[in-house]
Amino acid sequence: MTDETIFTPRLDEEHQVLSALQMVGAGFETRGGASLMLTEAVENGVDSIIEAKKNKHVNKKEIKIIIDKPKKKVIVIDDGFGFQDVRHVCEKPFKSLKAGNADYTGQFARGLQGFRSFCQNLTYITKRPLVPNGEALGGKENFSKKTVKISFENSSIKIAAHYVGDEEFAKYTESNHGAVAIYENWKQGEFDKLRKEDVIRRVEHHFGELIRKGEIKITIHIEEGKIRGIGPEQARDYDCSHRDYSMYEQIKIDPVPFVVDGIKNGEIKFNLYLTNRGRPDRWNFPYILYKDRPVGDGFLVETDEFRDTPVWESQFLSGYVTSDFCQINSLRQALKAGTERDFFYRELKKIEPLLEKYIKLHAKGIYHIRLQKHISDLVMDLQKFLKVKRIFDFKIAHSDGILSDENNEIEVIELAKSKGLNENLEVPNKEGSAIELANGADKVESSQVNSESEGTEYKHQEDTGGHGDGKAESKAGGPDSPAEKDGIDEGHKEKEDGANKPSQNNSLYEEGGNESNQKRARRHKPRGFGMTMQEDEFSEEPSWFDGVGSMVVINSGHPRYQSRFTIGFGKHIKPLMQYLAELYLWEIAKIAFKGEQADKLGAKYLALKFEYFEKELNEEANSSTSIQEEAT
Repeated sequence: MTDETIFTPRLDEEHQVLSALQMVGAGFETRGGASLMLTEAVENGVDSIIEAKKNKHVNKKEIKIIIDKPKKKVIVIDDGFGFQDVRHVCEKPFKSLKAGNADYTGQFARGLQGFRSFCQNLTYITKRPLVPNGEALGGKENFSKKTVKISFENSSIKIAAHYVGDEEFAKYTESNHGAVAIYENWKQGEFDKLRKEDVIRRVEHHFGELIRKGEIKITIHIEEGKIRGIGPEQARDYDCSHRDYSMYEQIKIDPVPFVVDGIKNGEIKFNLYLTNRGRPDRWNFPYILYKDRPVGDGFLVETDEFRDTPVWESQFLSGYVTSDFCQINSLRQALKAGTERDFFYRELKKIEPLLEKYIKLHAKGIYHIRLQKHISDLVMDLQKFLKVKRIFDFKIAHSDGILSDENNEIEVIELAKSKGLNENLEVPNKEGSAIELANGADKVESSQVNSESEGTEYKHQEDTGGHGDGKAESKAGGPDSPAEKDGIDEGHKEKEDGANKPSQNNSLYEEGGNESNQKRARRHKPRGFGMTMQEDEFSEEPSWFDGVGSMVVINSGHPRYQSRFTIGFGKHIKPLMQYLAELYLWEIAKIAFKGEQADKLGAKYLALKFEYFEKELNEEANSSTSIQEEAT
């Protein structure tokens, strides 16, 4: 007698098998909805096209997705090799004939069951170039037997398959072979959730690399139906494309070899890019590419190990990382756990500080500062208010925020000859707030001056010197001589109270240098979370928070911003400033009260907003009273 009893799981009741099959659909429902489920039909088509090519059967390597809104039906058509082993497909749903074959993208035979969470029926009509030997299905004797119809029903484990006439396949395509998947009788509300934009973005994400290589062509056809009962709208076709990174700046990171016992077993390759996007976009986040397909449906920022790192969800970072020594898990949703994955994840964590530096430098070049004086004053006031209220401690801000004049905090920085990755050096730019130190006196470079409608124009001072035509030694001064009116730079202008001087907002120095030029500069220390503008007219979000740059980003392309901005400046700028104050308080409230339920967060924000604007009203009232008293 043995010391243990061995049990083997048995699925001998129909409802057990049905539950197991429906769990596949539940997985798609949880991860990405119907659009993710449809990628499985596309994946089957891709593999079928690869098989046709291997068997030297000519095809156009095309897949077409038809979204028929009037009939509430989705059809996926490919010109591949067709279903060769119908019996296996029907009887062994979780055993793929493609398993272990590196040429195919689908490996786990789960795609045909995904429909069960979304619609009642899935029908496949497949035509093969040749009839497999020994196949015997129902159907009329005079059929060629090349075309088979397979019918799946959500509430049953029984799958009907029989031969049909070749004309059934010809109704959908002119190809001589392939497959047609028909998703119909959708569950209530599920078809209406299917947005063509989601299907397009998801298909391009999953199959973009194959499209780029010319392995397949995928077209999405939209049947809209009638417009308000007037007549049919013209159907539209959309050719899916690959993600084009050529317009972006690639971050140069050397491949990392995976070495075991002194032998290289593969390497990690980084294809990461700095983009010009106005806001975070899920479909542009970096992801892992495994054998020309993204791992699962997610991105690095959606992986537990990288979820809390803002670098991976920066709107300025995109691209993918490949690892040819890792393996995929059985659901193709993540890399298989083990030594290889642990090494891969450790190396990704190592490059995060480097990526953060690149993003910060890039963001400084992207963000353009509009209404800088007004915004700086506004943010300073908002931060003082929040500090007094003990709502938020801005000391956690590590990046450029508002330039603080509090306690006249000054820092001295070392300058470099050119841009680089030495964080202790900085390089000059055209606008900002740093003043270079020369011979013990301030020297103004790249100065910005306000143009005046009246007065004699003068050149910018190119070197230290005094007023007038001559030059003094080692002394900061004003303009030297009259400017040439070239229509580009008006220079200084002479007025009754003397020539106007450039503002102190000049010559910003950007972090990161290459080689020191033995010069120094001084500036106010950065403090708090700043505010900047980024135009994104396609976004519905009026604002968001950039965790890498420690910035509240205002969407200057939003209609609400535009409606206030176009009113004008001067006395009409108040509505815009109030709008910016509301958004700034909202973004800080989301950080300060993180974890609160939506209703509690909203209540705290409203209380904060009302108190701030009441303070503003009281200050305005006091100011008005003082002016009246002075006039009296």
